[in-house]
Amino acid sequence: MEPILFVLGAFVLAWTQEVLFPKPKPLEPPKTPEQQLGEAIGQYLAKGVKVDQITIKMDD
Repeated sequence: MEPILFVLGAFVLAWTQEVLFPKPKPLEPPKTPEQQLGEAIGQYLAKGVKVDQITIKMDD
């Protein structure tokens, strides 16, 4: 009976360690200026861009 209690206790201990003390998430590296610019452009475009008319003239 004691080995069963030992195994059960080990499972409970492992479960409480994961639930009560979760592992911290890894930190993301700092963003490069190119990434920051890309995100800023993406936020600007997400607001919506209205184009009334596009005219393309080609000279032959």
